[in-house]
Amino acid sequence: AISAPCQGSGVLRLAMGRRGRPPASVTRPARGVFARGAQEGEPSAPAPFSPRSMGWQTLSASLRQWDSGAPNGETEAVAVVEELLDRGDDAEALRLFGQALDPSLAGSGTQFLQQLARTEGAKCRCDAVWYGDTIAYGCKTCGLSSASCICVFCFDAGEHEGHDFYISRSDYGCCDCGDAYAWRPSGFCRHHPGPRREVDPALQLPEATRRRAGLLIPAQVRRLAERFQPGSFPASTPSASSASAPGAVAADATDAADATGAVDTTGAADVADVAEEATDVGDVEGVAPEGGLEEGLARRPNLRRRGRAEPWALPAKRVLVTGINLRMTEEQLRDFFVSRVGLHLGSGASVGDQVPPVLAVELVRDRDTKASKGRAYLAVRDEAALQAALALSGETLRGSRLRVFASAEDIAAAEKHLQAWEANFDWLLSLGGFHDGLRKIIGRVCLDVPPSGAQSAVEVFLRHSHMMEPSVRKLETNLLVDLMLDLEFKHRFAQVFTRLYRELVLARAGHQDTNELGDFTCQIFTRQDVTLELVRDHDLVGNLLGCLWDLLRPALAERAVPPIFNHESNIFKDHEIIQCSMDLLYVLDHAEVAREIIRSPKLRNDLWEGWLRILLAMQGMNQHERLAGAHVEFTSPAWGNALTLHTDLMSNTWLILDAVELESGSDAAQDMARRAWVALRDWAVQACGDGDGHEAPGLRASFHTPVNRILALLVHHLCVHGGAGSTLDSNDNNATRSTRSALASVGLAEEADVLRFMEHPLRAIVLHGQVAAGMWRRNGEALENESEFYRMNYWHHLFADMDVLIAQLAAMALRPETFFSTVLARFELRSFLNPGDPFVPLMQQTDEFFMQKLQSFTVFLYQLLSVHSPLSLTFRQLVTHTTRQFLSVGPKSHSQLWDPRLERSTATATAKDQQMLEAALREISTFSQADGAGHSSAKYHLREDQWVGVDPHFHLFSWGEQQKAEENLLAALKAGGQTLSEWVEASMRLRPEPFEAFRAEFRAFSSCAMLQAFCWLLLAKLAFRYLKDDGAMVDGRLLVLTLHLTMRSLQTPQPDEAAEAADEEEPLAIVGDEDGAQLLALARGMGPNLRASARRRFRVLTRSFFGPTLLLERTPSIAAAESDAPMAPGGADVGERPTHTDLSLLDVVERLCASPG
Repeated sequence: AISAPCQGSGVLRLAMGRRGRPPASVTRPARGVFARGAQEGEPSAPAPFSPRSMGWQTLSASLRQWDSGAPNGETEAVAVVEELLDRGDDAEALRLFGQALDPSLAGSGTQFLQQLARTEGAKCRCDAVWYGDTIAYGCKTCGLSSASCICVFCFDAGEHEGHDFYISRSDYGCCDCGDAYAWRPSGFCRHHPGPRREVDPALQLPEATRRRAGLLIPAQVRRLAERFQPGSFPASTPSASSASAPGAVAADATDAADATGAVDTTGAADVADVAEEATDVGDVEGVAPEGGLEEGLARRPNLRRRGRAEPWALPAKRVLVTGINLRMTEEQLRDFFVSRVGLHLGSGASVGDQVPPVLAVELVRDRDTKASKGRAYLAVRDEAALQAALALSGETLRGSRLRVFASAEDIAAAEKHLQAWEANFDWLLSLGGFHDGLRKIIGRVCLDVPPSGAQSAVEVFLRHSHMMEPSVRKLETNLLVDLMLDLEFKHRFAQVFTRLYRELVLARAGHQDTNELGDFTCQIFTRQDVTLELVRDHDLVGNLLGCLWDLLRPALAERAVPPIFNHESNIFKDHEIIQCSMDLLYVLDHAEVAREIIRSPKLRNDLWEGWLRILLAMQGMNQHERLAGAHVEFTSPAWGNALTLHTDLMSNTWLILDAVELESGSDAAQDMARRAWVALRDWAVQACGDGDGHEAPGLRASFHTPVNRILALLVHHLCVHGGAGSTLDSNDNNATRSTRSALASVGLAEEADVLRFMEHPLRAIVLHGQVAAGMWRRNGEALENESEFYRMNYWHHLFADMDVLIAQLAAMALRPETFFSTVLARFELRSFLNPGDPFVPLMQQTDEFFMQKLQSFTVFLYQLLSVHSPLSLTFRQLVTHTTRQFLSVGPKSHSQLWDPRLERSTATATAKDQQMLEAALREISTFSQADGAGHSSAKYHLREDQWVGVDPHFHLFSWGEQQKAEENLLAALKAGGQTLSEWVEASMRLRPEPFEAFRAEFRAFSSCAMLQAFCWLLLAKLAFRYLKDDGAMVDGRLLVLTLHLTMRSLQTPQPDEAAEAADEEEPLAIVGDEDGAQLLALARGMGPNLRASARRRFRVLTRSFFGPTLLLERTPSIAAAESDAPMAPGGADVGERPTHTDLSLLDVVERLCASPG
């Protein structure tokens, strides 16, 4: 399995690629004491009376007595083992234990174990685990999840010809070959047949080996667990005392090497060499030996300071620093210590501004892998620099707490302590790799609770792992991950881990860079059977969400009502919640687990209660209020924190909703929607009060309204699929499903409730439109960036798409008058609701952005009337439609079109989205290869027969993209010999029908009187009133948008296609009086649809609808009404005009066709 948080750029699809370091083959290479034994050519010949010889003789003799059945044989053997452990030489004791596993007791333990590893049945599954950039193989044919993978060795040894496989790179993972829960048995390689439930691998060990392992391993594990006690690590050297005397550096390094045994301490020797090279004559202050420092620096370039180096004598001091993050390089460490030590010294920290305070930094590395062991030796210039280095003890670097040791005694004690821990963990890790039976015994011992009732070793390790030194923690993690290759251990370990999960995550708060828990959760929560049991019986969901809330609670803004997260909190900057977020993804990504949660009322309650509590605190994050003063020059990048939190948590909701859809026959959706509405209503009352929220234009707005969007998706589900028994109306079991009945079934029966539901998503839509229109430039570029993410690939699923859906649901549920009055107010177009001419702000120049607001509102209505939306299409169909629109702007690469709902490489939902995109591209596009010279990349192009489905005003387009799509559409029509009217007719024939639950209400809104009146009013004003000097339209974009909106309304199918007869003899209404709103007056006179209303003639106030520069021509379409000043024939007398003029929409169209612009 691949650990997603460490995967970086995710899966790379490659036909071929370089092969990384081959993971372990059939026989894992010997490590630690086993490796040294093999290299030394066992059996070695120790001195006859050396402690080593005596120890082996005593241990082997006691084991022979035990094997012979002596009465006190086991007791004496236990006593010998305890005595060996008490001597304090862990490496030697563990070496003897390894030799003792040889049944013959011939002293050739490593050779015996290597032979044991080659016996039949020794390895039922691959135990390759990798850290660092590594190549692995995934196979969609064999893998059971998108996280499944196998190592290069197993792929080569398996049969995958003709399979859908790919190469991936990951920073951490383990091979799944032989694991039937992650990889299909048909894809196992020939070396790893997989475990058999009826076979205990421990019973396949030689009997003597099994018996001795049952004695030696518990003693070693028990002793190891006892080491992890508070304060067990040696204390750092106090910064107030001197660390070493002049002239003692080289001796200190030698003493330390002698004291620490055989483990590699190359760094200490190197630092000693450096000190000697730098001075040539020891450590005599004030002496500048000839060529001393210059020669030493030349021999060791990493000591040379940036600039020049001078031959000054140095009183070099040596310190040991532990707790170093394993990802830190020597260069990074050197920069850190030079900077921080210099800062403590309060100056440039150099002798004559020429010699740096830190002369050298040497990482201690693993003898075999050369990887960092999390500690380093520093050579510092003098006593002052040494004291400054000691002052850094306790500071945190890259999530890891530093410890600094200076005296020879402190350094030796620290090294000995670390090496003992490393040796013990390494011994267990290596031992388990020789045979599955040994791994089984180690796992049982670690999990078994001792008779004293104390904690098991696993619990001790987990509880203390965050306090371990990095190298020790890495070995501990590797050991536990390796033990999880045994399915019994993984099952039991998962229970312990889940019980401790909250404690473990919170203990690592603030230290995410050193968090190893993802290595465990990747192994546990990717197993569906294990995860299902943890969810059912061990409160895994409650643990995850409770832990997530505990992590987020410190980020709540002080005294905020309702509670809201402060997006500038360090909680988000430090990525504190990524662990819980990924673990939730692992759990919910199992379809059966998610369905079980939805089916079970208790589990569903636990999930929804914890989920809503978090999402409610995200409501309204990073709110904006339009600035009218000085321009904000520098904006905080913290806006990205709110976006990341929203996407990390909200995106997991898709997995919940997928489960809800699969359980469409249950009452889960209705129950979840009701609870979401109750929570949202309480939040809305606190946020806006009990009123309707129509306080004033320029309201504070936020792009973050996750609860509204979840509620919209649940209501949509109820409309399309219904609730339990397909009943939404409790009074009529046979009631037809509709938007109103669905909303009422979850508590939104009143218009005031629907308005609350729509309020904040509507503000986000308005904010996005106004930012695009340039109305928020004074707020700085951060808001512009955030607004772009609102509509971008991947994010639009969570933001723009959901808000448009909410507006559509509200438009179908509210009375048109209520909807239009609310929406016009939010778009700051209240003049359309006031008496008189709605274009007064334009005429009086009181609103410089009036036309931009009107354009945004018009395109908003146009988008509400789109049937290519969740009202008519499944998600798969929406993927095709959206991809078609993206390609209409221009050719795109695959990465530009990649648009998943859930951007997680380990999520099954992401894999499904990928398949949908591939299917869409095959249907609607052609592919052009890259030219190979780097001039053009591989691109997808929209097929010629797909332009009929292009929407030039698609809701995800910017204004520039709208224009580009329209230009490309016209060019494609011209190239194909088609006219725009033919394109319109063809598009109408391909319009999908809304789902039954939405059909009647959608058609009613699309042809409602308010919408008809708005189209009529704008077209009439643009045709006759607001013209340029030459008679052309004052705003061509607004005219085009209004015409598109009008056509969409006209395209709406009606129950009765026969248009209502219009009375041309008597106008139906007088429009333009000062005591009423023109929009409302027009709406009162509209027919059932725009086809019928187009013939109706309205008596309008002439001076309100006709511009002074327009010469009125008497035509059959425009007649003067009875007035005190009849219209002059032929327009000869333009000074005298009639008070009123009769006008129809057909007259308006005639005028538009004759317009010079």
